[in-house]
Amino acid sequence: MKKFDTYLSFGFGVVFCISILAVAVVVPHLSSAALFVCQILLALAAASVTTILLQHINIRTRIIRSGAPIFVFCFVGFANPPRLIAEANYVQSNQLLSDARQLFFNGDLARAVEQSRKASELTEKTYIELPYYLAIQDIDNSRYLSAKEHLETALSLYKDVHEETPISESDIHWNLAIVEESLGNIQGALDEDLERKKDSKTPGGLCAANLDIGRLSLLLRQATRVHQGDDLLNYALAMLSTPNCEWPTHKARIWGTYSLACAYALKAKAETNPSTALRYSTQSKEKTKEFVRLVKSLRGHQSFDTRTIVGMLLWKRQVHLYGTPAPCSEPLDIAEIEPTYVE
Repeated sequence: MKKFDTYLSFGFGVVFCISILAVAVVVPHLSSAALFVCQILLALAAASVTTILLQHINIRTRIIRSGAPIFVFCFVGFANPPRLIAEANYVQSNQLLSDARQLFFNGDLARAVEQSRKASELTEKTYIELPYYLAIQDIDNSRYLSAKEHLETALSLYKDVHEETPISESDIHWNLAIVEESLGNIQGALDEDLERKKDSKTPGGLCAANLDIGRLSLLLRQATRVHQGDDLLNYALAMLSTPNCEWPTHKARIWGTYSLACAYALKAKAETNPSTALRYSTQSKEKTKEFVRLVKSLRGHQSFDTRTIVGMLLWKRQVHLYGTPAPCSEPLDIAEIEPTYVE
């Protein structure tokens, strides 16, 4: 009879351990009541298995043989080891995410991706950092379709999860605009920048969005867009002159000035009223002179980059790189700018 009780106790433990594991796999998210029942059953199963092990080890001390199963029951039933493990994993994943964010801030993109992937694997949960960092990595390597998929995933996570993260919705829309423009979808890029503007929470983010909206509107060559771009670019340039703009101010001002000169020129060309056309033409020339002055004031690396692009605009007239305005030769006379490489 004693042997039968032993096997019965062991069988009880095995059956319930298997049952609990099966429930955990099939129904990963239980209600509080169901979770409590499963936890008590698991504690009973653990106590039963402990009893069998003590008998096989041949422990004769009565207090150990009586107390050990009770201790195991209380530990599993109330201390809840799975919860302790989950909490430990959560703490570790938070540390990994913190490390990933710091690495991203420092420009170490590869390690930032690696750390955010480890954090996701640890908790079996996709954090917004992983698809976002993967998208930035894809953009750097000109894998724009893959970057778009990752950014759409990040945007979905941002809207559904609402977790604290340094990544903003505006950041995601900005990078989606980069991807769309790089793929040649100017309208799509403009739509993303309009969303980016709505989500911008800083003066710098707002003026940067305005500048890109105005620049993209010129690329579309739509009359209403040109007028809109004119107003937005004026506002963007005014914002760029304030200390709150978190943007490479001088370079942004150069391309904003160029775009304004182009916008005024296009409006002058389309204007039927001679006096109004003359006014727009004069404004275009004034902005062109300012553009020339700004480019000539550049030094070092920025001068190399910007003057190279100016040269491409002047002589190729077909190139379009992300972040630069459309080639605009009418009626701008900017031939006096020599794209000399300044060391």
